Amino acid sequence: MQNELSVSRPTATKYLEGLAAGGLLNKQRIGRNVYYINQRLVALFVDGAA
Repeated sequence: MQNELSVSRPTATKYLEGLAAGGLLNKQRIGRNVYYINQRLVALFVDGAA
């Protein structure tokens, strides 16, 4: 994401943390990686595939 938006990693993390704090994204740590997941969007894909 940081490459596509031309922002630094700390800037991208700051914005993603804000979205997670506001309840728009779910923060999931797996090993050393952190994933920010839009559960509503995932649900649309899952429900739409059925």
